[in-house]
Amino acid sequence: MNKSIQLIVRRLEEHIQMTQRSGNKYDFIDKAHELCMELETLGDAGEAIEPLFRCIERSPDIDYGGPGPIGQFLEAFDGGIYEKQLLHSLQRKPTLYTIHLLDILLQDSNDPRQALYLDTMRAIAANVVVSDTIRKEAINNLRYALENLSPWTAELRKEMIKAQAWIDELMSKEAADRETLQQEEPPPLSTVSYKGISFQVITRGQAKAYMPALTDLPDIESKLDDPWDDQRFPIFHENAYFLLTEENITIGKLELGYKIPDRDDIIVLGFIFTGSLQVQSHILAFDTSSSPALIVHGEVHCPCIHLLGNRHYIGGNVTTDVLWTKYNQGELYINGSIDAQVILADTMPVFIRQCGRVGALISRMGMNIYCKTGNEWLQQPATHDIEELFLPTICITNEDGDTVLNEAGANSAIAYIKAGKPLLK
Repeated sequence: MNKSIQLIVRRLEEHIQMTQRSGNKYDFIDKAHELCMELETLGDAGEAIEPLFRCIERSPDIDYGGPGPIGQFLEAFDGGIYEKQLLHSLQRKPTLYTIHLLDILLQDSNDPRQALYLDTMRAIAANVVVSDTIRKEAINNLRYALENLSPWTAELRKEMIKAQAWIDELMSKEAADRETLQQEEPPPLSTVSYKGISFQVITRGQAKAYMPALTDLPDIESKLDDPWDDQRFPIFHENAYFLLTEENITIGKLELGYKIPDRDDIIVLGFIFTGSLQVQSHILAFDTSSSPALIVHGEVHCPCIHLLGNRHYIGGNVTTDVLWTKYNQGELYINGSIDAQVILADTMPVFIRQCGRVGALISRMGMNIYCKTGNEWLQQPATHDIEELFLPTICITNEDGDTVLNEAGANSAIAYIKAGKPLLK
C-alpha cells in the first residue's frame, strides 16, 4: 500500500481515538474532511478503501456522519470497487455506519445490484451472532425497502419475495414470543431498592393497569398502554419487569437505567410512580433508542429533565427550569400543564395538554412541541435558538453548521446536569 495512504489512515485513527476520549464527534469529522481531501489527490486513492473499512470496523461506535467525509470519499469511486469492499466489510463485521451505507445503495433504483444489496441486508437481519442493535437496524431498513422498492428486475422481485417471507416468519415468531410473555412467570423478587426508592417489581401484565390509555393523540403508531410493544419494551428480555411505587417520592436525582446494582436477574423496562415525584437535581435518561420509560401519574417538580429513547408520560403538572427531549425514538406526553424556563424538543415530540408559564420554546428538526387547543393538537413555533439561552461552554457546532448541545466529555450538557451545574445563561 502507498505509504501516504498508510500515514493518512493512521492519522484518521488517531482522531478517532481523540473523539473516543473527548466524546465530541467533531474532533474526528472536522479533521477527516481535510484528510479525505488529501486522499483524493493521490493517484492510487482506491487503495485506501479497504483500510478505511477496517478502520471503521475497529471503531464501530463513533459517529462518522451521514455519510460524512469518509462516506463521501468512498461513494465517489466508480466501477463497483467501493460497493465490493463495503460488502466484504459487512461480511467481516457489520456496523451501524456500514449498514447505513448499504441502505443508501439499496435505495438507489438505478443500481442494477439492488437485489444483492437486499439479500445482504436480509442476511445481516437474520444473523443471530451480531448485536441486537445491528439486527434491529437491518430489520428496520429491510422493512422500509420492502414497502418502497419497485421490483423492476426479475432478480430483485425474487429477492423481495424471499425477504418478505423472512419478515413474515419473524413477525410470526414475535407474535409467538409475545403470547409466551403474556403467560408470565412471577418476578424473582417482590421489591427492590433503586436510587434509594423502594419499588415493587411487577410484570408487563401487571404494569398495563398503570399505563396511560390516551386516545386523542395524533400520529401514534402504537398505544401508550401496550407493555408488549417490542419497539418500546423489547420482548427478547426474558427477565424484564417494571418498577412501581405508590408513594409520593422526594429524591436527590433520578437516573433511568436498565440495570439494578447487584441484581443481574432484573432488566428494568420502566419506572412507574402513581403519586407525585419531586427531584432536587435532575431526571436523566441515557439510551437514545430504548431507554426505560418514565410514567408518573402525579405532579413532577425537578430543575432539569432530560428524556429520550421511549414514550414517557406525566399525568399531572410539571414544574422545571429546563425540559430537554432528544431523538425521534420516542415522545413525551404531559397530561397536565407545564411551567418551564425552556422547553427544548430536539427531534423528540412533546405533547402538552395545557401550556402554563413557559419562557422559551426551542424545536430542532421540525416543529416538535404540541399544545392542545380546543379539540386540536397544534404545533408551536420556536421562539428562540439554543445559542441564545444555553451557556456557550456546553454548545458545539454540528456538521450542518447548527448549534447543538454537546453531549459527551467534561464540557457537555450531560456532565453539567450530573454535576448540578446550570445550563442556562
